[in-house]
Amino acid sequence: MSLDTIVNHINAETSAHRQALIAEAEQEAERLKAEARVQAAKRSQEIIRRAQGEAEKAKQKIIVAARLEGRKRELAVKQELVEKVLARLKEGLGAGRFKKQLITHTGSQEAAADIDFYLDTLRLECENEISAVLFGD
Repeated sequence: MSLDTIVNHINAETSAHRQALIAEAEQEAERLKAEARVQAAKRSQEIIRRAQGEAEKAKQKIIVAARLEGRKRELAVKQELVEKVLARLKEGLGAGRFKKQLITHTGSQEAAADIDFYLDTLRLECENEISAVLFGD
């Protein structure tokens, strides 16, 4: 065997071994890339899922706050309406026109009633009703 033949044989084996190593490295690289893609897809899905959950929570907070604000405004309007009705009722009844019957051991007599007492009672009942609507009491 000549030296050229031996060198060529060694070169051929080296080349074949090198090609095998390159092919193996390329396969490993492809496997790692595929694994990285899977991990990246999982991670991105997790990030998206978490972000959607946070967005849903934020949306629900905004909806609840808006509903509460709407109820507050509605109840404020009702409160204002109650005050106007009570003021007009007091105005319409006038002083001395609202009478009550006083019953004592000596008999009974008619007397002017304090309209403010009755209006305060009505106001308190209305405020309690408004509070029940607002706070669910």
